[in-house]
Amino acid sequence: MLKRAKTTNEIEKSIGKYFYITSLIVFVVLMSFFFYFEIQSRNDDFDELKVKESRIIAIQNDELTRDLADSLSDLKYLHNSYSNNLCNGRNFSEVALNWAEFGKQRNLYDQIRFIDEDGNEKIRINKDEDGTYVVSEDNLQNKADRDYFKKTIDLPDGDFYISSLDLNIEDGKIEIPQKPVIRLSTPLYSESGDLEGIIIINYLASSVLNSFKMKAAGNTDEMSLLNSDGYYFSTTNSNDEWGFMYDDTPTNNFATKFPIEWKDIARGKSEIYSDNGIFFSTRINLEYVFIGGSDSSRVHIEKKYWFIVLHLDPEISELYYSKNIGTKMVHILEENLFGLLIIMIVSLLVGFVVYFNIRYYSRIKYFSQYDSLTGVYSRGYGMNLVDKVAKNKKEYPLSFCFIDINGLKEVNDNLGHKEGSLLIELVAVAAKFATDSDDIVIRLGGDEFLIVFKNKRQDEAEEIWKQILNEYDRINKDENLDFIISVSHGILEMLNVDDASVNGIINLVDKKMYEEKIKIKRSLTSVIK
Repeated sequence: MLKRAKTTNEIEKSIGKYFYITSLIVFVVLMSFFFYFEIQSRNDDFDELKVKESRIIAIQNDELTRDLADSLSDLKYLHNSYSNNLCNGRNFSEVALNWAEFGKQRNLYDQIRFIDEDGNEKIRINKDEDGTYVVSEDNLQNKADRDYFKKTIDLPDGDFYISSLDLNIEDGKIEIPQKPVIRLSTPLYSESGDLEGIIIINYLASSVLNSFKMKAAGNTDEMSLLNSDGYYFSTTNSNDEWGFMYDDTPTNNFATKFPIEWKDIARGKSEIYSDNGIFFSTRINLEYVFIGGSDSSRVHIEKKYWFIVLHLDPEISELYYSKNIGTKMVHILEENLFGLLIIMIVSLLVGFVVYFNIRYYSRIKYFSQYDSLTGVYSRGYGMNLVDKVAKNKKEYPLSFCFIDINGLKEVNDNLGHKEGSLLIELVAVAAKFATDSDDIVIRLGGDEFLIVFKNKRQDEAEEIWKQILNEYDRINKDENLDFIISVSHGILEMLNVDDASVNGIINLVDKKMYEEKIKIKRSLTSVIK
């Protein structure tokens, strides 16, 4: 026999079974909620932290790369605009003045130079605190031994070289105060294909690095800017910066301090959790910064990646942001022993209150939503649900099935209302059993039911109805009842009726059901066995 829907008395009895353990249940629930919200609070704090750190990194990334994006275009402009004059050896002084004005307007470059094929500077524009100026001929130098010259002079026409970010060197020594620069250069060929030299601009990174350091100083976490080898461009301890430029500090780098974490960061991992704390990082692809999505085969970048890394102190990360649930629970217990004791005491009292409140509100909710006999939706609540789903009928089809029990009065009159109630209950339970959880089964009153099939065409609803009839046949055959279950039905799809209101289509399926009822009455003389 089908499982019958619980009545209110049965529901109250099932609640009553747990009366003596309610206090324990409440304690467990409160403790669970306590741990859940504490852990969730820490997770939320961590999520907020990640958003905050990501925003900081994004701002730093944007400032670091904003001017770099235009520097390659500036080099192309200088090459295209002045190649004829430079190749013909004409008007060097005029070109120098134009470049000085260009450097003044752009205010990004420490030097702009033309170096001939032998490494001799022919034009050099310098930038200092007073602005840009043309360097006199007697102060020009030979740069043939410099790495950037060697790597540029052998490039084919139309190729570009971009150096790594390092400190500017003058006369074989690191310039003081330090000048962090990136050199962008391209070879210059005459129209006949003869190599004439290179054009090179030194992008001055001091301002963006100073800005990076200033913003990092305002952050409670350690923020660093690294090169692709894990050396510091900028970090909290300035003594660790530019370790690759000085012979006496070659191991002052992130990769040496955090070798395991550095392997993950170098691979592009953005979040790393370890005994050393939590690391947030982003990898800056300089190839994308300089050339975007265009062909990169003609641009030769010395070091393709920078890394921005935020490091959280391991003690803080372990205490508040540990990903291990057990560790978090231990910390919560250690920090809230008194509060947990209070919860233990109060839960004994609250348990009784919760129990009686659940009992009270369960009855209210049950009677407001469900038919007490059958367990399906009551007329008022069920029709409200139907009105809501009917508003979306254009999004999916709705099929309405009106059901009327045949011979209920006969069963009540001859077998009693107890058997009549059983007949009503069996009809409802079989219908509920065969329908989907999204479908709506309503007792309209007495011997009438309504089923609203969601997202089902009329033919699909008829197939489900056949399953319901099969269940009725099984009950009639297998169950030892004094009556047989007989029902009449009518099914219509809402999309098949133009501008049909809910009440309108219910009237239509009611009429269709009544037509079937007339036919059944002709063949069924009695529902009493």
